Amino acid sequence: MRLKTRNFILFPGDKLPDIIDDPVELINKIIRKVTINAQDTNLNSTFPWINLAEQTLERYSGFDEKLIVGLKYNLAAVLNVKQDYNRAKELLDDSIKTLSGQSKINKKKLSICYFYMAMTLRGLHDYENARIHILYAMEHYKNRCGFHCEYAIILFKLNNIKEAEDNFKKALTISTTTKGKTHPSTAIIMFNYGGFLASIGETNKARKNMNNAYLSFRNSNGENHLYSARMSGHISNFLYMEKKYAEGLENMKIAYSKTKKILGDDNMETMIYKNNCARLLIKLKKYSDAVEYLDKPIIITDQKEKMILLAYNETIMTAPEMYILKKGNSVFKILKIMEGKNIPIVKNNILKKDIMNYRNQFKPISKEYWEFTATILVKEYKLSAFL
Repeated sequence: MRLKTRNFILFPGDKLPDIIDDPVELINKIIRKVTINAQDTNLNSTFPWINLAEQTLERYSGFDEKLIVGLKYNLAAVLNVKQDYNRAKELLDDSIKTLSGQSKINKKKLSICYFYMAMTLRGLHDYENARIHILYAMEHYKNRCGFHCEYAIILFKLNNIKEAEDNFKKALTISTTTKGKTHPSTAIIMFNYGGFLASIGETNKARKNMNNAYLSFRNSNGENHLYSARMSGHISNFLYMEKKYAEGLENMKIAYSKTKKILGDDNMETMIYKNNCARLLIKLKKYSDAVEYLDKPIIITDQKEKMILLAYNETIMTAPEMYILKKGNSVFKILKIMEGKNIPIVKNNILKKDIMNYRNQFKPISKEYWEFTATILVKEYKLSAFL
């Protein structure tokens, strides 16, 4: 994977050369490297170029306005996919300001910027402003299937169920008519519509839409595509709600392994999928396998009669979460498993208190136990700060 110009060759991890004879050629080639095309087929390969794109923006911020704004909003689109919403918003604010201030406004480009901004604001949970921006996009560039799909998602977040469903259907109609039933864009819309149907209780329709969309997208774009991984993760969540844990685990492992390969270990999405694998394994009572997917797991036990297993990932959790809570004969067996995994086991009489009545599995522990668990985690995992 490389970027070749007339004067030099660059790889994603490189730094820009000190002397560049033709910045226009470089910027155009960088734009192509970070552009997600209509079929999303090059999505995975865009991520390594983000750093080089940022270097280019920093050096040529005052260069050709049209070129730089194109680089900004295309980079923002990729950052949206990576869920780096704050940086994407910064770039889109600049792009919208620049495009709106031009004497001859390019409505198509401006509408795309509004569309990306709507996605960004939705990612930041600012749904009302997201709605305003997607309406701007639709005003400037009508009958885009993606715009109607985004509008439907935002409307659903705002609890406008009827209008949301109308826009999902309109998005599907436009995409099917203009691009075809098997096009990746159609599959993505169908999948989102399936998620919507599941949320309003239309279980059978939801499953049909989601499965068909996943198979269609995977067949056209491959199982290693990020959206294929995400679809697998969403289907797993759906199966979890149906208590089909084994089937859900199979899908979640796919989502985790593929996302880890594409986005890396330290990506929030990767961490969530990893944590979900642990939950499913615990539901299947495969405790030995489950702890392999947990961050900072710890056992607290009281004379081997009662035990809880907590875990903590500061990126995706507000506080340690409860994973296993057991009393009676099964405790000794589980403790032996955890000893073999070198999981810290702490004996403390806190388990004689009402923490044993805490039944919100996979939820943050109550505030009253934060200080206690913080002390243990700091000691066992040598944390410099906590909570």
